Amino acid sequence: MPSFSKVYLGDYSNEGYGDGVSDGKEHRPKNRFKFFKVANPVNYVWNFDNAWESYQRHYDKGYIDGERVRHDVFGNTTYKTKGGNMSQFDIKYYEDAIAFLRESKRVLENIKAEIDMRMKDYNDHIDYAQSQNWMMNFIDKLRDKYAALESRSKKLQMDIGVMQELIDQSIVRLNELIAVSNQTT
Repeated sequence: MPSFSKVYLGDYSNEGYGDGVSDGKEHRPKNRFKFFKVANPVNYVWNFDNAWESYQRHYDKGYIDGERVRHDVFGNTTYKTKGGNMSQFDIKYYEDAIAFLRESKRVLENIKAEIDMRMKDYNDHIDYAQSQNWMMNFIDKLRDKYAALESRSKKLQMDIGVMQELIDQSIVRLNELIAVSNQTT
């Protein structure tokens, strides 16, 4: 027997959430029309919009939580991150990650070299323009732009250096995980 307040307020959030969780766990298609089985007939004419909305909103939340339970999103918190009991598949995964990180570091080094080369080319063009006696006010503007670009490129190269340090730290940590796993097996 539904409570008077539930019928008066049209609050079917608990029923909606419960139905959503059970459907999500069982991987059933969403069926929001279960509302008509749980709703009091009075709510078909009294406060129907609120009853329908509260059921639907909480059904969707419950369905998502049921899917999370089904896929064990909340459960397996002891994933093998400490290195113990890792399978060869896990070790291969970490080795692939190390290879990817090393390749990323190499790409970042190439980007730094490309920036240096472009900045040198830009400065050489300005020097050439000055040696050909171009208008000095034009060359002064180019030098000002070069100075601004040079400060940005130095900042970018510092950021790339920080990224490379983080990559090095990640590689060291992954190697430690592999070493711990090899010791335990």
